[in-house]
Amino acid sequence: MSLKTHPKTRKPNSNFPDGLKAIGSTPGSTYSKPGAIETAATGAASKGAMKRSFSLLAALVAAVGALAVAQDVLKPVDPPETEYHPTVRVYFSPAPDAASSPTAAIIREVDGAKFLIRVQSYSFTSKPIIESLVRAKNRGVDVWVLLDKSNATATYSGARAVIEAGIPTGIDTGHAIAHNKIMVVDLDTVISGSFNFTGAAEKSNAENILILKDPALAARYRAYGREHGLHSKRITEADIRSKGVTAKENRENVAPEVAPPEVPPTKE
Repeated sequence: MSLKTHPKTRKPNSNFPDGLKAIGSTPGSTYSKPGAIETAATGAASKGAMKRSFSLLAALVAAVGALAVAQDVLKPVDPPETEYHPTVRVYFSPAPDAASSPTAAIIREVDGAKFLIRVQSYSFTSKPIIESLVRAKNRGVDVWVLLDKSNATATYSGARAVIEAGIPTGIDTGHAIAHNKIMVVDLDTVISGSFNFTGAAEKSNAENILILKDPALAARYRAYGREHGLHSKRITEADIRSKGVTAKENRENVAPEVAPPEVPPTKE
């Protein structure tokens, strides 16, 4: 029995592994069809193909191992505990119209709150925002406010208004400046950015806010608020009048329990 031999082919270029097309190769050559494996007609050719396959496999394994080592070396030293994937809306001031302003966006979220609102603020003078918080308190939403100590002595501050409405209010005395601008609304919404809750931020300054929807992120911000509440002082109208809220003795914890209210079952 005679064996049919293959037509003569160009010697493979060792710079190109099997299955990859060599630049400038001619049709019909070993590398003219990427991925093709030449069938050996003799035992020697078969062994050569197997040897090349094992070499290619070894190279791939080495490459994967090197990549894994590189990723391990380049990963952050202290990676975040939770990876968040929020949906995000952004607002800027000054806004082209009132409906698209940061203040209007904040009020829409506050007016839609069902369970809780947590506020941490540096400046706190925006009458529309303060009024929306009072409305939320009056319809049964669990609201508390944590402010920078400058609000205790400022000529204009919304602290008195929220205290009069029965909203638990505290002064964060644990820092040189409590510079947060944060609201957490219900179980899934975080509002934050450069935007102070003031009229000047709305009308005069270049500011921004992000409204982020993510339950895990909101839970982290609630816990962050509690951390600051634990070293803050609960204040009253008398404290504001006497300007004595920066004293650290006899502090009353303003932070609520970290667990939010139970979510009522949805109606079918």
